[in-house]
Amino acid sequence: MIKRVEIERLSVTSSKPFEVVVAALKAAVGHPDMVEFVKATTWRIFSTQAQEEHMNDLLARAIAAHGGLERWNTFNKVTATVVTGGGLRPMKGLEDDHHPRERTVTRHEETTCISPFGQPDWRMAFTPDRVAIETITGAIVSERSDPRASFAGHVLETVWDLLHRAYFNGYARWTYLTTPFLMAMPDFEVTEIAPWQEGGEFWRGLRAVSRRDRQP
Repeated sequence: MIKRVEIERLSVTSSKPFEVVVAALKAAVGHPDMVEFVKATTWRIFSTQAQEEHMNDLLARAIAAHGGLERWNTFNKVTATVVTGGGLRPMKGLEDDHHPRERTVTRHEETTCISPFGQPDWRMAFTPDRVAIETITGAIVSERSDPRASFAGHVLETVWDLLHRAYFNGYARWTYLTTPFLMAMPDFEVTEIAPWQEGGEFWRGLRAVSRRDRQP
């Protein structure tokens, strides 16, 4: 939520006509983009209440254990330096390197940036509708619109290109770094499932389904 608004008073003494002074001030100060301002502030004012209203008891407990929605909603992004490995990349025909990579995701929309990616001076930029590999100066190396469609017909052993890997890394890392808070977003339907038994313990579980995945 908005915690502080700073207002500064300005006094001007001039021999010029009032209209000329006002015009000069307007030109110097400029005009803020009020649409973007409303988008940003509306999210902070209303999102916590809206998210809390559609959470069930287990999700509310999980989010509270991670610091709570109010604190989470004060942030815009999350950054982590990660080393990964495993069997997926070799199976997909990709090199399984173990160099540290910086991964940054935005909190309130699904975007991911990973650097380096593919080459030491490349990075990856992901949104659900587009994935791109860029140089660190922003030049496009390769890109793909509607990247999810490029997986049509794939089987477990289908070889990936670097943009397939970028899309997978983009949505997976966004999910990892925003869980469990992402499940409080309006795009998700969350229900409690039957408990999972692990040894002598029973663990409560949640199923989260994105409404976007249900669209035809």
